[in-house]
Amino acid sequence: MYRKLSFIIVSIFSFSTLLSAQYMLKESHRKPSKIDHMPKNKVADMWKIPQDPAFYAKQIKPWPKARQKRSDEAFNRKYFKPWKLKKLDIPLKDFGWEVRFVSKNKIYTEKRKQIPASVYRKWIQNANYTQKDTKRYKAITTERTNVKALPTSAAFYLDPHRIGEGFPFNYNQNSTLHMNV
Repeated sequence: MYRKLSFIIVSIFSFSTLLSAQYMLKESHRKPSKIDHMPKNKVADMWKIPQDPAFYAKQIKPWPKARQKRSDEAFNRKYFKPWKLKKLDIPLKDFGWEVRFVSKNKIYTEKRKQIPASVYRKWIQNANYTQKDTKRYKAITTERTNVKALPTSAAFYLDPHRIGEGFPFNYNQNSTLHMNV
């Protein structure tokens, strides 16, 4: 009897949540546009728009050699700049944001558990900011590389109960570098 009653209650609850979802989701409406009148199952672009790249290449006016040379030099200056740096060129105000961030905010794991101060203090200690810019090794990425704000692979989030602050918005994932950077 208890099993049958449990089954009925679970069934009613499941059905009622599905039913309410149907009423809550409403199809949106928009003004009709030209796209609504396009022929279906036809790709006219293949015949109307030239598919030969030479058609478009003929329309490009070549740059004067002096302009090409200036652009190439500007690109090379920017691209090879890291190899010529004598010291770190990141503004001082950009250093330490992650330390201020974890120190001023409660931070959480992706399972919504608060990360204790002892844990993030260890991360800060491992960052070793007192020694920044003392080693100047030249290097290049050979594969896609994650750049973390603090030296840990652990993810951290702001209040997971606030929209846009929990998973997947990992504040430790600072950037990603592609190969050859």
